[in-house]
Amino acid sequence: MKRAMIVAAVRSSGKLLGKARREDFVKKQFHSVIVSSIDEISTRAAKLRLANVQFRDFTQPVPQGYDNQKIVNEIGTQTTWFTDRLVGFGAKKKFTKYLDIS
Repeated sequence: MKRAMIVAAVRSSGKLLGKARREDFVKKQFHSVIVSSIDEISTRAAKLRLANVQFRDFTQPVPQGYDNQKIVNEIGTQTTWFTDRLVGFGAKKKFTKYLDIS
């Protein structure tokens, strides 16, 4: 949620809430962003781990129904997602807006 949206929501009652109440509101919004981010990281980590466990190279026996291309694509997709978040520390950009509540 963008800072402007938070301010608009805080002011939606027609009056500006006190600083302490604004801080509580922002903390709740920040908490929900953190929880959803952790959920996404956990889900993607589980998908990456599963794909890595399922992967077979040419020296290993291949189970019935094994789809190498699907597994390799999943490994690539999840690895790219994690790499994109690490380059320039993308999470810092995501949470910066919550650090200033003035």
